[in-house]
Amino acid sequence: MWLGINPTTIAAFAEIENGSDRTIAVVSGAIVDSAVTDILRRDLKRDDSPYSQVIQNRVFQPEGPLGNLGPKSWMMYLLGYLSEDALDDLATFVKIRNLFAHYSEHNSFESQRVRDRCANFKLLKSNVLKSEVVHDHKLTDGVQMLSGKGICLHLVEYEDAMETSKGKFIAVAKLFCAGLELYRDNNLYSKPIF
Repeated sequence: MWLGINPTTIAAFAEIENGSDRTIAVVSGAIVDSAVTDILRRDLKRDDSPYSQVIQNRVFQPEGPLGNLGPKSWMMYLLGYLSEDALDDLATFVKIRNLFAHYSEHNSFESQRVRDRCANFKLLKSNVLKSEVVHDHKLTDGVQMLSGKGICLHLVEYEDAMETSKGKFIAVAKLFCAGLELYRDNNLYSKPIF
């Protein structure tokens, strides 16, 4: 169990990790998109009036200016939630997700185009570490706030995750979800999150 992470998110990742590569890419993208949207909806809320709610809903509809994860990630950067490296990684994440979602020939994390993109994730080097977190007398995945680095994800199966494109993609998805959910639910630290 991740420490401090939404149990629903943990269950979702556990469910998809054994799915097809396309399922992993598309569903992980939806999970990260939801976490980003939650923060933006909270911060871009003028008031609780019905009119404001209508406008906010229009902004986040698929055809609205913040209907896709790409523009949402730019807004997250402009609001100070993401460092340049985090924005670049989120953009890479979106490109990979889109390859799986929109092109039938991209159905494997081992395709050259997908592998090349997964090799470019920057946060894996600084924000994903081998787990030393013990919970209920066993080693578990966990998250931690590190001074100057933001959220770090600790993975039990760190070596396995870093060996494959699929593992790297899932690690980045988990990192984004962990940081965004902790920030959303607890406001434990200042921006940027990563």
